[in-house]
Amino acid sequence: MARTCLCSCFEPRPLRPTWKAWRPLGSTSAWSGSTPRRRVPEILLPAPNPGAATILALHGGGYLGYFSACVAAALQMRRETLRAAGPLSRSFDAICGTSVGAILAAGIATNTSPRDILDLMSAKGGAIFPRRRYFANWPGIFTSRFDPHPLHGLLTDILGPVRLGEVDRVLVIPAVNETLGRPVIFRSSDPEHWDIPLVDVVMASAAAPLYFPLHRIGGERYTDGGLVANGPALIASADLFRRFGIGTRRQRVVSIGTTRTAPRSIVTKGKHDRWGGVRWIWGGGRLQQLVMGGQEDLQSELLAVLGPAGRLHLDMELSTADAEKVHMVKADAEAREVLGAAAASCVAEISPDERGFLDRILTRRSRDMAWRRGPGGRPVAVLV
Repeated sequence: MARTCLCSCFEPRPLRPTWKAWRPLGSTSAWSGSTPRRRVPEILLPAPNPGAATILALHGGGYLGYFSACVAAALQMRRETLRAAGPLSRSFDAICGTSVGAILAAGIATNTSPRDILDLMSAKGGAIFPRRRYFANWPGIFTSRFDPHPLHGLLTDILGPVRLGEVDRVLVIPAVNETLGRPVIFRSSDPEHWDIPLVDVVMASAAAPLYFPLHRIGGERYTDGGLVANGPALIASADLFRRFGIGTRRQRVVSIGTTRTAPRSIVTKGKHDRWGGVRWIWGGGRLQQLVMGGQEDLQSELLAVLGPAGRLHLDMELSTADAEKVHMVKADAEAREVLGAAAASCVAEISPDERGFLDRILTRRSRDMAWRRGPGGRPVAVLV
């Protein structure tokens, strides 16, 4: 199991500022042309001391995210055991997620219980990822394989009609704008994104190529955030520094993976090396494994170099036998049993030092996201 932890005390929370009366935001949304729903206060005091911050990062991986949801549910249970009030989101200043991690991140940020998300994944996973008798795990060839409507229904059950600007947590969700050919980071702290329905944000991040159709927002097409940031902790860390002035050495990071398998190739050495699409994409999905796993590892190394005050990664490497029973598009009882058992083992193997680090985070009350008026009256997010 790959985990690292550096423990140290948190800085004290800065004092809360006083507020003037709430006033409507005068600017319009670049997405819909309407006035955003959020009403922005003006802080009388200067921007507060940046202080310290905690991050919860949830990785992508399709239905393997059932493992992540199980671990998140265990964290919620631990929080309740420690008699910390409120939902899991109240332990973290910033929550980020990619693909299936975006589903969990958005749900947690809007105070949905991880256990409720688990129940929905169990009940609706088979409709989202219907099995076929032959080539069960293969993606689509001429069109995307899965109908997006069951996934949209799951997200509606979890998130309802909430828009990104109505989320009171720092929420960060990466995706790729296929129309413009570049990554995009959806942020609850960015006024330009306020009017986008949260369901659309998550659908964009979860639109895995070859499996789900591109998702449209405002006339532009989006695809899976896992192409650029399957492990989004580095993005959230950079966001806290750039937008809130909180350096990495004042950040504590808890990240949850979607299980790992042995990284070595399953293709025997005697096979030829002139691979085409069948071998790279459909023959075991090796290209996808290398793209997603490789950039996960690289971003994890970069985050380690930046030196956060504490970092704990919760993940589990599956045995060869168990790895054959799960897949990112396999949503049956067998997969849930393996992933649930792996999550239980992962939590049970947390060391005493890691447990102490985690308990300090789970019992710490997160800081609220609020607003002050910046240059030209533009709202600027702050943590108070």
